[in-house]
Amino acid sequence: MSWNSTMDKDDTAMAFDCFWRDFSDLYNLQFPLTKFKFNKNVHKINNYMMAGLLISRKKKLELCKKASKDRTEESVQSYRAYLNVFNTLMRASKKIYFSNGLKSNQRDPKKTWELLKEAANLHSSREGVEKIKVNNVTINDPGQVASNF
Repeated sequence: MSWNSTMDKDDTAMAFDCFWRDFSDLYNLQFPLTKFKFNKNVHKINNYMMAGLLISRKKKLELCKKASKDRTEESVQSYRAYLNVFNTLMRASKKIYFSNGLKSNQRDPKKTWELLKEAANLHSSREGVEKIKVNNVTINDPGQVASNF
């Protein structure tokens, strides 16, 4: 690509605009935006879901469908046995993931707390108090609400 159109400009703002137009055109041509559809059977839902667990999850769902459709003792027992193995593997994978994460982040309290919140499945929500009633007067102003607390 020739950059002569950019290099010929005397004004830096115009040269940058010319450069940015050429660069963004090339960037969009080489790296087009693609739509990505999330599939929980292919992509990991949690960080501790390994590829083998995804395959096992798919097999477990197939056995569940078969057991609910056939309702034979053999299919139900097969599903229950596979479910127990799958749950054991999930617990082991989860334990390994969190213990390795805690070991690797033991000197970083922020990442340790993030990992602990993930383990406890805590998601913080910052919902504020919109209004309060003080002496039968409703206060909506955030500054006044904070000072009255």
